[in-house]
Amino acid sequence: MLSTDADKALWLAILGKDAKGVALAAQQGADLNGRVPQLSVSVALQIQHSLAKEHDTPVDERTQVALTEHALSTLQRDPRSRDHFTEATWSPLLVACHYELAEVRNALLAAGANPDEADETGLTPLLIAVRKGDTEATRALLEAGADPNHSQPRAERGVGAQGHSPLVRAAGDGNLALVELLLAHGAEVDRPNSAGQTALLAACGRPHGAVSWSDLSEREDREETSGDLVATMAAMTEQLGKRRAPEERVGDWDAIVTLLLERGADIETEVEGEYPIVGFGLTGTPLIQAAGRGDLPLVEKLLTAGAAPRAAGGTSPLHAALQGAGSLAVLQRLLDAGADPNVRDSEPTPVVGLAARSGNMEALKLLQASGVDIHQRGEKSGGTLLHVAADTGKTEVLAYLLDQGLECDAPMIRPSHTEHTQKLRDTLEKLKREPQSSVLQEALAAPPETPEPPIEGVTPLMVAAVRHRTEAVALLLERGADPHRRDSAGKTARDYVLSSAEQFQSKRGKVQELIQRDIKQDLGDTLEKLPEATRAGLDEQMQKFQATFTGMFDQMFTKKHQAAEATLALFPEN
Repeated sequence: MLSTDADKALWLAILGKDAKGVALAAQQGADLNGRVPQLSVSVALQIQHSLAKEHDTPVDERTQVALTEHALSTLQRDPRSRDHFTEATWSPLLVACHYELAEVRNALLAAGANPDEADETGLTPLLIAVRKGDTEATRALLEAGADPNHSQPRAERGVGAQGHSPLVRAAGDGNLALVELLLAHGAEVDRPNSAGQTALLAACGRPHGAVSWSDLSEREDREETSGDLVATMAAMTEQLGKRRAPEERVGDWDAIVTLLLERGADIETEVEGEYPIVGFGLTGTPLIQAAGRGDLPLVEKLLTAGAAPRAAGGTSPLHAALQGAGSLAVLQRLLDAGADPNVRDSEPTPVVGLAARSGNMEALKLLQASGVDIHQRGEKSGGTLLHVAADTGKTEVLAYLLDQGLECDAPMIRPSHTEHTQKLRDTLEKLKREPQSSVLQEALAAPPETPEPPIEGVTPLMVAAVRHRTEAVALLLERGADPHRRDSAGKTARDYVLSSAEQFQSKRGKVQELIQRDIKQDLGDTLEKLPEATRAGLDEQMQKFQATFTGMFDQMFTKKHQAAEATLALFPEN
């Protein structure tokens, strides 16, 4: 790394954004594909940018030389030393494309730099150009011979987590110009990226990165985390500057879908990756993606082009329509196209169960009119739709189902314990025959334990009680639910309220204990390596941290306690 004067001159020219200097260094024999720590380059260029912005003028030559010389001395260090927070090392072309140094990029390509030189994560200059939506850079790289079908290897997290390829990324970003350019230079229309996603799936799926905090808060009924906690965490995170709520994306996805179909894209393509990312355009079929977005015109286009409203990837278009935008028009169109209203997902949850859980009365009635039996029970839980609605406190659904004749005190009828245990054993044996990680192999080697027999006789009232769904409890009691009925463990609905309240109190104590722990004890000798100013400010920062999180969790637990008290007041003493 920087072993010759020519190499040093090359990087001095790159950091100085000097295209002529790059060409001269190349003539002197500089290594055009040599790598340096990416972070050092980033720091040098960001400082230059900040200074120029602050003074509203370009950085003067003397300051620029000083900055680049300092950066070069940093680049001479071992890229894997503790002075660097990343092990990624970048070639000159990666740097030029990332910082959009067009003249430097062109000079490097003209001098023979490898357009496919990737860093340790498999990130190439072309992927960077496509990610930035840089049409000029993309064209220059493709004309220089860059591989339009290269896919970044799938990573567990961080850079490369989605295993992007140029065409899939451009399609997901809604960049029609880049899609056309890549196809014109040999990009294969159905070539999946490392995560198994194709361009058509990406175009039909949600725009890359378009996730809002409101999407998270709407999951209150499906997650243990309350909406208030999600909103509080979102506000705190944004305030701390760690993450900003992304803006809405604008793109030519409809035109891209039309183009890809014209080019022969497989309309029934499915994710092939081992670990699809649900909810980011990486699961199911294009039709499932379009249904999840509630995009009726796109659903219509795909159906007209021959897409089948079938299940795939553990879900179905009907499930996606309800779990996503909840579009009744999309649901109706799918049913008209022959979608099976009784289809279940991999849980296995029926579509009508999603309607009951979310409180979507129109969808519930539409499915019932399509022939769905609202008296059906869950395959795993053995519960009725009343249990589902009670769990999420959807009183309108509860009232409707009771009016339709569902039994108010219908208990859960779980599958045979023996049958359930045998299914678990069969699943374990199947897993043992398939390639697994060493950790899972070790876990599977242990003899399976026989699970405890499930509690029988749980009623909708008990479900509403344990969730502290006060209005649902009141409605069920008003409609004749028996508050004295007991499950197979001898517990009444009131007992469920008491036990859940005790669990919340226990959790509250554990959370407070965790927050109040002196983090300095965990840091140990590490503190001694910190600057004195950092150590001095640690106590103050930790006090702020503890106060913020204590208040946040106190608010959440107080709300839970109040709900438990209100629910308990509805029941007579046992």
